Amino acid sequence: MHLLTVFSHPLTDKYPSAVMDAFHQPFRQAGHSIDVLDLYREGFDPRFTEADPRALLGRSGPG
Repeated sequence: MHLLTVFSHPLTDKYPSAVMDAFHQPFRQAGHSIDVLDLYREGFDPRFTEADPRALLGRSGPG
């Protein structure tokens, strides 16, 4: 099995990271592969801006 974990915390040496590592431990022991998508390291911006709907709809004008 392959596991994808989405992680979102600015500090990798804090409690949330330790929880994620503990969560992964049994999967690793069972030989499963794990990918971690770290939103902070990816530069993910959660804001939905005015330009986003236009980009999704392929429009340059209002609406």
